[in-house]
Formats: sequence, structure tokens, C-alpha cells
Amino acid sequence: MEPHIEFDGLEPTINAIRERADQIAYLFLQDRSIPGCDEAVGRFDFSEESLLELEEDVPLLEQLCDAAELWLEETTAELTHGHRQKRFRVRCMAPKGSAMVHSAQFLVRDTRPPPPPDPPDPRPELKLPQADFSNVEHTQVTQSLHALGELYTRFGNLVLGAVGNLQRIHDSTTTQLHQQLQESRAQTDMLVGSILEARASELSVAAERQAESEQSDARSALARDAIQQIGEAARVLLGQQGLTPETVELLQMLRTSPQLEAALKDPKVRGLMQQPGQLDQLAALLRAAAEQSAAPPASAPVPEPENPNQEVPDGPSVR
Repeated sequence: MEPHIEFDGLEPTINAIRERADQIAYLFLQDRSIPGCDEAVGRFDFSEESLLELEEDVPLLEQLCDAAELWLEETTAELTHGHRQKRFRVRCMAPKGSAMVHSAQFLVRDTRPPPPPDPPDPRPELKLPQADFSNVEHTQVTQSLHALGELYTRFGNLVLGAVGNLQRIHDSTTTQLHQQLQESRAQTDMLVGSILEARASELSVAAERQAESEQSDARSALARDAIQQIGEAARVLLGQQGLTPETVELLQMLRTSPQLEAALKDPKVRGLMQQPGQLDQLAALLRAAAEQSAAPPASAPVPEPENPNQEVPDGPSVR
């Protein structure tokens, strides 16, 4: 560093920066030589890009602090050339400017003697006196304005931090909604696929049932045709054995009534039918029942027996 440049208050500032290096994202330097007219000078980022050469054996934060100290010295010394002294302020900011970790001021003086004044101009020249603001900063009004500026700065940082938090919440909510929408679409596609599969299964089962019903109907029709053919064949066979078609038809009619067939197979009934005259009485009874069912009910005459002394039997009697 040039010997004619002196720093007043820079060492405590560097120590504070080293103590809070893990919380600092960047340094913001301002020129406050003229009160009320803070001028931004530059910014130093606490990242590897700010280092000209990275040393492997030295911790990264220590290298960044050394580089920040060198940057503050060179920058402020260059700006102080040609001035008696300058006041600077450095702000240590958190990531994205969400908070101010530390703030400090320091003076930089140029101790070189001022250049010799120019020879006086013989012609009189009117010049305004140069304003001296060296003592203004120590007044109560300036201190109040300084405190007000600090409060405005903190308020601005709070607003920026709140806006950043709202933006992060909005981005997170948008991402979650997008993921939920994708999951809902996937579930909808799965549900539609399940419905289509169930519908296809129902149609397949209905088609199988219809095919089975058609096959069953076809088998039933074939069975009826086979039974009819077997009956025709049995009728032909019985006719060949000496039975008339009327007798075959009578046998088929008897087999349609299980109760009548069981009654005819009863030994008592068969014994009764073997007695003389019982079959004739049964025949007469069947003819009378047939005539009564064939004649109109209102005009049907009451049959009289040929022999007045003979009674019409009501049915076969069992002895």
C-alpha cells in the first residue's frame, strides 16, 4: 500500500468482517465524503469468482476475507488520491440482501503535501467560497437524519425480504400444484383405463354367456329332435311287433301321467281289472265321461239305462 495513504477505522471493520464472514454474501461500499450524498462505489462478492487464485491449503473464508481487505484498501486509496480525506461506509449484506449483517465507517487520508498553488491571476476573479461540511456530520440534525436513513434502510431490507419470501412461497405453491395436477391426471388416466377394462370384461362375459346360451339351445333342440326320432323309431318298432298305432299312442298317453301309470301297476288294481266285466264297466264309464265333456252343459240329457232295473255303475268297484 502507498505510504502516503492512511486508514482510520479500517482495521476494526476488517475484524468485524472476519468474525461474520460465514453470514456475509457481499460487501457494498459507499462514498460518504459529502453528507447526504452517498455515492455507491462498488461491490465485492464472497464467492470463488472474486479470487484471482484459489489456494488449496487455506480455508476459503480466510482467502475471501484477505481479498476483501485488499479490495477495500485499493479501492478507497484510489478514490482518495488528490483529496485531503474521504469518508467511506461498508455494508455487509446477507444472501439476496435480505438483511444487513454489519455496517461500519472509516476515513482514508492522503498525507502528501498539496501541490503549490497557481500564481495569482492579475485579473480579479470572483469565486464562491468552497463549502466545508467537515463539522456538519457532528450536529444533532445530521445524526437524526443518519438514524432516519438507517431506519429507512432496515425497513427497505425488511420489505425486500418479505417480497422474497412471498415469491419463494408462490414458487413452492405453484410447483406443488403442478405436481398434484400431474398426479391427478395420472390417477384419472388409470381410472379411465380400469373402467374400459371392466367394460371390456363385461362385454366379453356377456358374449360368452350368449354363446353358451345359444349352444345350450342348440343342444336342447338336438335333444328334442333325437327324442322325437327315438319315439318315431319306437313306434315303428312296436308296429312291427304287431301293435297298432292306436295302441302305441295309448301307451304313450299312459306314460305321460305318472299317477295313472302307478295306479295301473298297483297289484290290487290289476287284480280288479282281471275280474270279468270290470274292463267293460271301465270302458262304459270312459265313454260316458267323453260324451258329457263333448255335449253342451245346458242341454245335455240325462242318459237312461236300457234296463230300468239296472243301475249305472259309478266306477269300478273293488272286491
